[in-house]
Amino acid sequence: MNVLLLRPPASFSTTSSTSHVCPPLGLAYIAAAARAAGHAATCIDACGEAPFQQTPDVGGTVRVGLSTTEIIERIARTSPDVIGISVLFSQDWPLARETATAIKAAFPQVVMVSGGEHVSALPELCLEQCGALDICVVGEGEATFVAVLSALAHGHPLAGVDGIVYRTATGTRRTSARPRLNVDQLPRPAWDLLPIDAYLKHGLSYGVNRGRTMPLLASRGCPYSCTFCSSPSMWTTKWTVRPVEDVMAEIADLMQRHGAECFDFYDLTTIVRRDWILEFCQAIEDRGWKISWQMPAGTRAEALDREVLDAMYRSGNRYVVYAPESGSEATLKAINKRVHLDRMTESIRHAVAIGMSVKLNAIMGLPNETARDLWATMRYLTRMACLGVEDTFVACFTPYPGSALFASMRDEGRLPPLDDAYFRSLGAITSLTQSRASSPRLSDQTITFFRVTSMLLFYGITFVRRPSRLLRLARNVWRNREESRLELGLVDMKARLLGRSA
Repeated sequence: MNVLLLRPPASFSTTSSTSHVCPPLGLAYIAAAARAAGHAATCIDACGEAPFQQTPDVGGTVRVGLSTTEIIERIARTSPDVIGISVLFSQDWPLARETATAIKAAFPQVVMVSGGEHVSALPELCLEQCGALDICVVGEGEATFVAVLSALAHGHPLAGVDGIVYRTATGTRRTSARPRLNVDQLPRPAWDLLPIDAYLKHGLSYGVNRGRTMPLLASRGCPYSCTFCSSPSMWTTKWTVRPVEDVMAEIADLMQRHGAECFDFYDLTTIVRRDWILEFCQAIEDRGWKISWQMPAGTRAEALDREVLDAMYRSGNRYVVYAPESGSEATLKAINKRVHLDRMTESIRHAVAIGMSVKLNAIMGLPNETARDLWATMRYLTRMACLGVEDTFVACFTPYPGSALFASMRDEGRLPPLDDAYFRSLGAITSLTQSRASSPRLSDQTITFFRVTSMLLFYGITFVRRPSRLLRLARNVWRNREESRLELGLVDMKARLLGRSA
């Protein structure tokens, strides 16, 4: 089959803390799997090909990436049999659906397949809302997509393909779930099919820019079941990790092919096994590599004791993200966030002491929260600022498709219709000024007040106690560099205001 894989444009709130994009690792894996199975694969990365092309869109959002006309012009050059569309974030769904509809109108003979976290969470709804789609891949995509291609190529019925929801003459049909893959058996991402040089040239990465940065995946899944997270519905709770030597071989290849100096781990939970991370750090030291690596998505703190943190620092990790989510024990229990704040605080204290840049992720506005819980989170963040933590972001809780909280709120009739306005509203998670209350005890304005005040108080304490950080912030933003997440966000905002172009 002649296969084209598309990353559609991204959608951001106009008041988002960042609107820059990063390399699509998932799409690169799918492309590699299709090619390894003997199919002719090409990719269109609408974001990577035009990362600074921003167009105002409806509902206070901005569209980042190629226009629909530009996408269709590129597709016409390849004459695909099958088009696969990746939809990772639910706030991108209206744009993705609009793009898919236009593509189907231009190429009605093409079979259109979609996958990603949003599609995995709501496959039947995606088929209902987008008549252009023929098949939805649910969960881990590589083996399922290849099986779909094989069935189409040989005229076999889709009913025999596990892990999909597809359109039939009488409605939609869901097949059996597909077992999880062994992540170490996947072919390496097909970066040659994507505009990776554009990301490297402009320093567009998931984490803090510390040189030429390439994405990396050491593990998949997460063994925990936080109720605000869609991971269990996408990946199940099975956590699988690659052998350290396999990861080392990929790092060496990325250094040689792309001149990579820094590596962003896209893993949901990189550190689960303490022995694995110690072996990984030792392997870098043994090779004498002078590289940087980071886990911008955050990781669990249980294994981050003094020995592990020291090993991480020696091996090149300078930026670590913790995710306490809340300073309220009641909230942590309610969302099934099995974390001990005292233990995490001790880990953070040592990370700061050895010179790591530490960021904390928190959430406000969860369904059962009260103002008392928000005060507890504010107090914890203030305490961490005094401790020397450099960065924080307080997200607004959004009922995300695929999460347990989304399911329960939907069952209880506490969600609005799942229309474009709803999906665009999910961008509030990164908006600095827009919050959506999910708790009957809190208003939108109250959540915004606590979020903004918490961050202002945090950074106010940070800069008063460590004025050198404020001077570095001003210098780096002026020079379009970043050493912290705050600097990354401000550099991105500066680019938006000045209309930076590729």
